[in-house]
Amino acid sequence: MSSLPGSSDAMSRIVFAWELGENHGHLWRLLPIARQLQLRGHEVMFGLRSMAMAQRYLAPHGIRWFACPTPAGVADLGRDIASYADILASNGATQPDLLGGMVQAWQNLYAVLQPDLVVIEHSPFALLAARRAGIRTVQVGTGFTIPPTLTPAPCFRPWQPDTAQAQRQTQDSVERTVQALFDQPRSLSQLLTADHTRLLTLPELDHYAAWRPPGTTFLGAMPEPEQGEQVTWSQSGRPRLFVYLYMHPWMDTVLGALEATGAEVIAVIPGLGVDLACRHPGLRLYRQPVQLSPLLADCTLAITHAGHGTAMDCLLAGVPMLLLPSHMEQLLVAERVASAGVGLGLMPTHVESGFADLLPEVLRNPQYRERAGAIAARYRDVPRTRALEEIIRLIEQALEEG
Repeated sequence: MSSLPGSSDAMSRIVFAWELGENHGHLWRLLPIARQLQLRGHEVMFGLRSMAMAQRYLAPHGIRWFACPTPAGVADLGRDIASYADILASNGATQPDLLGGMVQAWQNLYAVLQPDLVVIEHSPFALLAARRAGIRTVQVGTGFTIPPTLTPAPCFRPWQPDTAQAQRQTQDSVERTVQALFDQPRSLSQLLTADHTRLLTLPELDHYAAWRPPGTTFLGAMPEPEQGEQVTWSQSGRPRLFVYLYMHPWMDTVLGALEATGAEVIAVIPGLGVDLACRHPGLRLYRQPVQLSPLLADCTLAITHAGHGTAMDCLLAGVPMLLLPSHMEQLLVAERVASAGVGLGLMPTHVESGFADLLPEVLRNPQYRERAGAIAARYRDVPRTRALEEIIRLIEQALEEG
């Protein structure tokens, strides 16, 4: 195969693995890397759960994919997930036959595909399989998907001390089950560490900031894919609010409070019903994604569920946030945003009673915008291409090492 300008001399086959997590952010981190490697002459393919996302976003680029092994019949923890070890357990890592079957399924796929490298994004079982098969790995992701240690895994529910013993038991069970896959058992941290690892986040948004060792490298954000409808702000002299939320029972309350501000509101709400939309004619409502970057330059406040990617985009644009997290990973992002002084978070159980009062506080207090602006200025000279360029260099270095 002839090489493209700037490409490597020999084509390599690279598998991208995404097992856990359901939002688009995982794919958005991987797709720019895969596309760039394609341009450089490498063959890329994906193993992932969502066939709909594969058809929608991979097929147009001629990228092949396959359904990755997924757990079924996993024993329930009987309590809230409180650590990465618990996440592993909730996906079958305490059940020897299930874990062994998923890891062996990955190995069987590798035997057929013969990859030179596996790129890991929230894919612990694909990583274990690559380690068993002797295939080199590069791991990318947020702080949440790449904990600083798994021995023991840090607890992200410290306010529930009554589950500490159960967490330790789960940790021990996961460690024993994973170690049994290898002839020379090592710690869980060692077994789930790739040959090369890079964090695609900022220290201000690191879910495990309290545990991360000094000197950790944060590459920041990947280039944003140009997905969604392009819309623009249409009014001047009024606050501009961007909203990205999924449907909840409290949505009518939130939309009513937004309308009462008199601000221009662009709200993306997948699953929004016609009746609810008609009750709020003063808002610009969308059911499908819109392009975010053009809106953030003149945005006064962003109101989201605290998805990591959207929060990082807001932070880099100097936009304060009001966050309504709906699960633990988002709650940790909301805590980081509040700790940085660039916004506030509100738990789901308090949205109905507290959102209307909290919204004016975040909207009118200049300190949130000032602090967000200061953080944005810190990264102003860092191009969005830096992370992508670094990952491409790292992958081609890993290929040479192999």
